[in-house]
Amino acid sequence: MHLKRTTAGSFPALHSAGCRIKRRCFLWIRVIHPLTYLLEAADDIAYSTADLEDAFKKGLFTLDQFIEYYTNSYDHSKIVPHRSPEYFSDERIQELSALRGADHTPENDSAAFKKWLTQTRQWLMYVAIYRFSCKYKEIMAGTYCGDLFEGTNHAITIDILKGAMRKFAFDTPGILKLELSGQVILDFLLDHFVPAVLYYDSAYCTDGQAPSRPTKSFSPFSPAITSRITKTPEPARNLLTCTSG
Repeated sequence: MHLKRTTAGSFPALHSAGCRIKRRCFLWIRVIHPLTYLLEAADDIAYSTADLEDAFKKGLFTLDQFIEYYTNSYDHSKIVPHRSPEYFSDERIQELSALRGADHTPENDSAAFKKWLTQTRQWLMYVAIYRFSCKYKEIMAGTYCGDLFEGTNHAITIDILKGAMRKFAFDTPGILKLELSGQVILDFLLDHFVPAVLYYDSAYCTDGQAPSRPTKSFSPFSPAITSRITKTPEPARNLLTCTSG
């Protein structure tokens, strides 16, 4: 049983996550396209900088909380000036403290954090490009198994920022309710739309079955389907009501 191949409605972030899972589980049959590495890096950078800034603006954490989390996320005893990843991560947080200054007002903290994230984003882009150029032959041959931050000066920095997102953003009640309600809605829609593109190949037929093809009865635009998907399931409705206050 197969799903018809299509790119409609796919998202780069989901594709990037899928590529990461397949690569690490050794499920690749063909060579990884070089752009996959760049897409994955771009997704990680956006997730750990732009999304983190949005979470800060929504008041999910304070700058003091972030600085405390950041400084406790790497081994200070491993700092080797201008050489170890710990040094460059420590350099970034020292820069944030300098940008913040002594005036710890919400407005000043917001401006300092925004400027710091912009600078950090540029550093992450730089090391990703550097890693891509250093591992170009392996990437083009499809034998490179890491990401574009592995072995760079900011390998620890990107991990700290991802960890901050998990700690301050994704574990909050509001985010969890939205994720849960979205999952309920997606499950409901997929349960009704998947049969419209699902069919059996002859190789999967048994007992003399003929290969099947989608029919009008399984069309996602048939009255039977559209009439049902317009009715939001009760669990999703309850969750949406809860999240909207």
